[in-house]
Amino acid sequence: MLNKDRILGALLGLVCACPAVAQEVDEDSLHSDSAAMSFIGDQYRIGIGYGSETDLTGEFFWSFAEKPDSAWVAEGWFGDESAGGLKLNYHWLADGVEAGMDENGQPVYSDGKVRKFFLAADRNAFDDGKITFGGGSERDNRFWSVYGSLASTGERFIGQDIDLQELLVTGMLNNHSFTRIDTLQTITDFYAHPYDWGVGARVGRYFEDPLVRLRGGIDYEKGDYDSSQVTVFASLDKRFEDSKFGFAVRAEVLHKQGQFEIDEDDARITAMLTGEFGRSFRPASTYRDVAVERIPDASELPREEIVDVVENRVTMDNTASFDLDSALLNDGARAALDGVIRTMGNVEIAGHIQILGHTCSLGTDEYNQVLSEKRARSVYDYLVAEGVDSDMLKWEGRGEHQPRFSNETEESRQRNRRVEISFTAREEVVREVIVGEGQPITEWVQEKVPVEAAWIRRALRNPVAHKRSVDFYRINRVTENLIPGETIFDNTEPDAVDDMYTVDQNSTGNVLQILVNDTDPEGDTLTIVSFTDPANGTVEVSGGTLLYTPDSDFFGTDSFTYTVEDGFGGSDTANVTIMVARLNEPPLAVDDQYIVLEDSVANMLDVLSNDSDPDNDPLTIVSVATPGHGTASIANDMISYTPNPGYFGNDVFNYTIEDGFGGQSTAQVSILIEEANDPPVAVDDFARTLKGYSEVIDVLANDSDPNGDPLEVIQIIQDPHPMGFVVINSDGTVTYTPMAGWWGGDSFQYVISDGRGGTATGTVTVDVTTLITRPKP
Repeated sequence: MLNKDRILGALLGLVCACPAVAQEVDEDSLHSDSAAMSFIGDQYRIGIGYGSETDLTGEFFWSFAEKPDSAWVAEGWFGDESAGGLKLNYHWLADGVEAGMDENGQPVYSDGKVRKFFLAADRNAFDDGKITFGGGSERDNRFWSVYGSLASTGERFIGQDIDLQELLVTGMLNNHSFTRIDTLQTITDFYAHPYDWGVGARVGRYFEDPLVRLRGGIDYEKGDYDSSQVTVFASLDKRFEDSKFGFAVRAEVLHKQGQFEIDEDDARITAMLTGEFGRSFRPASTYRDVAVERIPDASELPREEIVDVVENRVTMDNTASFDLDSALLNDGARAALDGVIRTMGNVEIAGHIQILGHTCSLGTDEYNQVLSEKRARSVYDYLVAEGVDSDMLKWEGRGEHQPRFSNETEESRQRNRRVEISFTAREEVVREVIVGEGQPITEWVQEKVPVEAAWIRRALRNPVAHKRSVDFYRINRVTENLIPGETIFDNTEPDAVDDMYTVDQNSTGNVLQILVNDTDPEGDTLTIVSFTDPANGTVEVSGGTLLYTPDSDFFGTDSFTYTVEDGFGGSDTANVTIMVARLNEPPLAVDDQYIVLEDSVANMLDVLSNDSDPDNDPLTIVSVATPGHGTASIANDMISYTPNPGYFGNDVFNYTIEDGFGGQSTAQVSILIEEANDPPVAVDDFARTLKGYSEVIDVLANDSDPNGDPLEVIQIIQDPHPMGFVVINSDGTVTYTPMAGWWGGDSFQYVISDGRGGTATGTVTVDVTTLITRPKP
């Protein structure tokens, strides 16, 4: 039901908040040079508010793909739970009357009729859905529309009522007297179904001065079981002048009829605060400057030097240019703007300074419109920061619609990424009087530019209002069931006797003849009716027996109970005890691989680490075979292995494990004995050279390696005050060069390596003599 107090509070809050918000926005809102502005509808709008049925509710609106004579409009709304809807509209101008062409060569319309078509899908909080389709027309400030709707979902279960009535039944059965209380069950199921179809109509009018749009309408919806609903609708949409905000109030009063309806009358209301993000207002009139040439008459001929105060309209094209997809001022743009500031400082400015942002043709219309506004705003911010009075500045974005160049090349597109600044300068002009015939003069006059009728754009952006609420009718279905009660016989209870069985571990489907020792005093046939689940197995009924299967690998004692009945209400319960005998499974020994060093001893091999036993029995090593190239023995559940001295290569042997219950398994151990590295042997060398000459010495020629590894010289060691210089050559030799002018005995050490960590050091003795004279090379 309608909560009037909550709705009234929401409405009062919106009415109080909207003017305050509008006043706040007015201080920073954008204005055109024209004094008269016309509302042309919102291009982007969102709203949030409160509904008596949906509580918190919201909506969005987007007019896209706009052309002079058409537009697409997308709408959506949401409420509590899954309530919401989507809607697509197409609007076009029929019988349009052209008033001329705009600066882009596009037709400008002053009259016609805006036709509308839409398709909408709506759901309520219970996931009931419907599809609505229709159309309408708008001219000047009046509009109308009609539409139809179809349910898109089926019936929905909403509740159930159950009534029970007891009936006493007595009689004889199989020589047993009995008593039974039957129950007559009456079930009433309640369903809801969205109305199968519906029709609706809306009329409305827009009031220019108060910026108010009023709508009214009626809807008729029909369902099964003589169900129908009539809804009367009214709404008010209010925009605040020179503001991006407004509010809307929508109300519905409905009356239901139907075989199963409970609440026949209801009402609901929604109040919403709205905000737009596009261009919703534009100048009522637009003018442009036109050059007119004429011959002055005699009264206009100059006679002498005079000083005139004149007003000139100054337009600075390409005042600031921008990079692609950027609204940031570069150094060149700032320098140009500094020149504009100096120009404005030298003249008296009449009126406002107009800042117009432009883009090239790359990108969508919507994106370029926003980018042009950002560029104009960047110039505005720069001028204000440099001391220009912000009250004198007006900025606006023109998108890509006013190019000064062709947009066919990157150079021309770059020149179109610009901001233009224009203003009227008042200055004193000294004219020289020249007596003579008048010559043709050119005057700039303002010419009114054709402007689209504001109501046309407003109509192209004004979608048909349809009934969003998805209402439903009720359906009741009644079912009667006779439920037989428990039959109570005059009877003697049977006697169930406990049982005991023995089965093997991991056996399946063991048949338990539990009824063999059970009896009934009256000879009634006994039936197994229930049993409990054993702790360590499963049980199932098979005729007059039970089938028992122990859990996998379980052994030990298991038990459960069962209950038998004699068919006349008599029953008894007994216990079943089962001994599950253990079956041993042999262990699994897995082959092992190890690496040891040559001449190592007592290498402990943990061969049991990868072995296992299905019964989780502890494993022990019971025997080890003799390796071919070493010795092996058991030590603390491991194998101690020692290779033969000096041997390297591969060796293998087997070992056997046991689980303590007779199960054994054998695996193989493979061992790689790695060769140990022996260091090289460096033998001392002797060399002789003449004073002043170098000598190449093959120090490796007499050196050797026990493993045959290649040798290399890796280091030279000399005294702190050597008498010569030693260099290691790439071929393994070293070059000794005595100090200039010196002769006598000298020595140094060199270090060799086998590349495997082994090194050795040798000594080279050098005799530097003067006895032989050799020509210098």
